[in-house]
Amino acid sequence: MQEAGYHGGGIYAANGDVTITGSTISGNESKGDGGGIYSYKGSVAISNTTITGNKADYGGGGVFNYEGDLTITTSVITSNSADYGSGGGVGNTSGRLTISGTRITGNQAVGDGGGVATNNGIVDIFQSLIADNSSSFDGGGISSAIGAVIVNNSTISGNSATGRGGGIQTDAAAVRLVHVTLAMNTAGISGGGIGVNDDSTAKSMLIYNSIITLNTGPIGPDLHVPGDPGTVLDIQSSLISDNTDSTLVASSGDANGNVIGSTASPIDAKISPLANNGGATNTHDLDYTSPATDAANLALSLNFGADGNIGGGDDTALTADQRAGLYSRSVIGLSAGPDMGALEKQARPSLVVDTTADIINGDLSPGDRSLREMLALANGDLGDDQISFSLSLPAIITLEPSLGSLLVEENLSFAGPGADLLTICLLYTSPSPRDRG
Repeated sequence: MQEAGYHGGGIYAANGDVTITGSTISGNESKGDGGGIYSYKGSVAISNTTITGNKADYGGGGVFNYEGDLTITTSVITSNSADYGSGGGVGNTSGRLTISGTRITGNQAVGDGGGVATNNGIVDIFQSLIADNSSSFDGGGISSAIGAVIVNNSTISGNSATGRGGGIQTDAAAVRLVHVTLAMNTAGISGGGIGVNDDSTAKSMLIYNSIITLNTGPIGPDLHVPGDPGTVLDIQSSLISDNTDSTLVASSGDANGNVIGSTASPIDAKISPLANNGGATNTHDLDYTSPATDAANLALSLNFGADGNIGGGDDTALTADQRAGLYSRSVIGLSAGPDMGALEKQARPSLVVDTTADIINGDLSPGDRSLREMLALANGDLGDDQISFSLSLPAIITLEPSLGSLLVEENLSFAGPGADLLTICLLYTSPSPRDRG
């Protein structure tokens, strides 16, 4: 723990690139911005890192980014605070903020954005959890002034704002949600799930294959989108439990595949409380009888790419749900489509090694699941796991030293094929004559 003179209680970086991996940044304080980390006009990459218990007098209790690109992957940002500014977990000005495989939970801001706050920088969130954050103003989970908010395959749950937008609050920012579960958030004024500033300017909101339910607020409990001139709402194959104070029309199934409830007849999405359902981040499970089950449109199960818009040549199909790894994005059940929301209802995948090659290439197709890859999936899962083997026996798995040691980071069991049938060994390279001396 340390206290900085002004910005960056733990780490201060200016005009340079910073990479942080496999670290814990905890208990630091800043008199200005960035209780844990402050970056000024540089590029910052954070991975496999826990940022917790940091405090900034102004913005970015955990991390503050000023005019650079900030990338956060497979990390935990929790219990940080911004005492007189925005972004309890992460504060961002005009840089691009990319978050994936990360838990942002239990942070608080006296300003906007209990979890994440941005001004005019784009926020791109993928396969992540934004939960139980709080703001004394707007945007309990996420707040943005004008920077686009893109959320894909993620859960936004249990956040609260004293003002507007318990889950998400924007002033004039475009919102893009694909396979998002936005539930159980609350706002003191308007927009329990999503709040949009009522300022007579055009808004842009795209919601595909998502669930917005069980949010609360005096005005627009699930979604408050004023009918400002020029506002564009593109909502398809989504469930919105309560259309109160929005321009949406209640329907049990409209032409765009939406299921929309009303004040008198809200739609029960039949989701379970936030829990460990596999993967590195908690999710809301679906009941098999939920109207969201098998009701999404596979053609809309997309990652929009760097531009954040559908089309443009950089869209890619989603292959996994929020939990990543072997959790498929589309498991066809009673109907013909994937499930709405962040989680796809399915049995817990088995971790089976089916190749002797020592590789980690991101290809988890049958026949290409290496021991190293299955171990990485087990380490990234919140629960206990078992790894088994499906190989032509007897088999030898030869480990490549350049890929590093195999690390077991959780409770894990191995179910081998039997005595003397499988050998796991390290590749040995004979030393050169020069090395022998």
